[in-house]
Amino acid sequence: FSFDLNVRYGNPHKFLVVVSHVKRGGDLKTFLISKAVSNMADATKTLSTIINGPGQQEAKLEQLHGVLFQLFQQLAMDEIKAFLRFMIQESLPLLLSRPVLLLFSNTVNGFVRLLVSGETQQLPDAVKTIRFSRSQLKDLGHFAIDVFQSQAVSLEEEITVLRKALAILYQSEEDWRQAASLLISIPLDTGHRTVSNDEKLEIYLNIALLCLEDEDAVQA
Repeated sequence: FSFDLNVRYGNPHKFLVVVSHVKRGGDLKTFLISKAVSNMADATKTLSTIINGPGQQEAKLEQLHGVLFQLFQQLAMDEIKAFLRFMIQESLPLLLSRPVLLLFSNTVNGFVRLLVSGETQQLPDAVKTIRFSRSQLKDLGHFAIDVFQSQAVSLEEEITVLRKALAILYQSEEDWRQAASLLISIPLDTGHRTVSNDEKLEIYLNIALLCLEDEDAVQA
């Protein structure tokens, strides 16, 4: 664990906290990352250090995933948004940013399914005990879709995952119109993402059913 997270354990108490954590079987790298992302300024510095520091891409992705999971565990809404703003920068290589943003989208989808139906299969183990509220998930989902629009072509899959997740959330609240609107906004024939006929059929059927629930037979 070679890069500097700019964490200072300058007094004996903090040092003992670190030692105690490691003795209990905790991972030192994860613990130090958690301390480094305690606020937005530290989080941004940590991300820059990871991306610009030495190391293989696989190791950097692991570290970035660790930061994201830590922010989820803290329910740190502002910090998560800062994380997304940082990762969406065009100066970052897509080989690093895309897997992280896809992990974010899939994890939000997992949180939605956990909230709506109790499913945990789509959540990484690191966050299976975390619970976001409906309003928090809506906030994160809509924020991410808006932010990802600056790279809509490259992040079409990530945006689609979020739109589907939000549609599930709104459908569970019987907000048929909003759920249908989210699915209607999913591009199915852009050529940038391979969409199977089965997926297209599923989306079209869901849109039709939602419009009928909303008593909009014309749109259906």
